[in-house]
Amino acid sequence: MPQAPNLPHHTTLWKAAPAAQGRDWIQSDGSLTGPFLQTMPGGDFNSRESAYYWTLERATAQRYHDYAATRCSDAEFWMICVQVSKRFIESLETRELRISGEWKEYVWYCKKGMQIPEEHAGLVEGMSEDKLMMTEGVKATQ
Repeated sequence: MPQAPNLPHHTTLWKAAPAAQGRDWIQSDGSLTGPFLQTMPGGDFNSRESAYYWTLERATAQRYHDYAATRCSDAEFWMICVQVSKRFIESLETRELRISGEWKEYVWYCKKGMQIPEEHAGLVEGMSEDKLMMTEGVKATQ
């Protein structure tokens, strides 16, 4: 898939998603429906709420796309590319997460959709639907 030229002062984000979830996701006014672009609860960092997961790395999204297509060979999967203003991204609070036993346990609770124990609550604070998750190494951005 050819990539559109980068807009000045914008960052390109990537995501792979099942096409079936994207039916009618572009509205007549050009806006996008949010639920299609959300990751349902039970993701790596969102135990009980939806979240938006995107990556700066096309290869990472492509790897997920290929994995999903292999797991469900009868389904169609899309590679989605958006360009977001750098000013918006720079306005977001950023935390760097280091892989550790505590981090792995936090992810385990999230993947199981369980309540995060109090001792891990500060690892990633304030997860909500307005979060933007980006991967570049192991960085989380909200």
